[in-house]
Amino acid sequence: KMKRQAFGFGTAVVAQNLVKPGGENDRYQKEVERLFNRVVFENDLKWGPWEEGASNTGYWRREYVDGAVKWLQERHFDIRGHNMVWGTWRYLPPEIKKLENDKPALEAAIEKRIADVGGAMKGKVVDWDVVNESVPEHALTDIFGKQQMVTWYKCAKKADPKARLCLNDYPSPDTAGHLDGFEKDLKFLLENHAPLEGIGLQGHVGSAPWSIPALLQVLDRFGALGLPIEITEFDTDIKDEALDAQFFKDFLTAVFSHPSTSAFLMWG
Repeated sequence: KMKRQAFGFGTAVVAQNLVKPGGENDRYQKEVERLFNRVVFENDLKWGPWEEGASNTGYWRREYVDGAVKWLQERHFDIRGHNMVWGTWRYLPPEIKKLENDKPALEAAIEKRIADVGGAMKGKVVDWDVVNESVPEHALTDIFGKQQMVTWYKCAKKADPKARLCLNDYPSPDTAGHLDGFEKDLKFLLENHAPLEGIGLQGHVGSAPWSIPALLQVLDRFGALGLPIEITEFDTDIKDEALDAQFFKDFLTAVFSHPSTSAFLMWG
């Protein structure tokens, strides 16, 4: 019943597990097809794995993505693109870190990255997280300024004109300062005419349930910006299984009930 909704119900997936047959992968493929109508690649499209895959022995090789996309398209899945730019040295390829003091070369490398992965996935994804976690991971915007994010979104739109371009971050109802920063970045992009078209709220809950009324207030607050909202990376670390199940039900009900939301994805 959930899969027949226009609303997206999804999960993060590993491309290799959708391509290689046998063992647990057979069960993995069966369950993904049975339960969901939408996926996001957990790591396969991130800058480091995407670049490394062509030259090493193997986990993040691009042909796995090609095969997984074919598998998903045959089953009428929508695919989110995650992510083009994650502005932290921890998750950028080592050769990019070497360009830290060469702004023109760093700028060119980022724009090449967006064009490369955006072009490779053109027409295959419905959304792109162009920038991931702009509030806490700001190494690149510290160098260029936030205005550079507008350029990245314009580059992404050029690479894949039909994909909905999103900003993805992890604010929870308990992190007011983070929420303020996220809202500020969203408004900055809109006011500076970036082709921002969606909001990704990650939904990493942790060990204690969130307040559902507070969650609805967050959805009201960000829904007022007029962009569709997706829960993009839901997971919990709640040890009590009964409490975890009840919270999951309440969380999902709240998200599905809200007029601003368009999809809900588990993080694996």
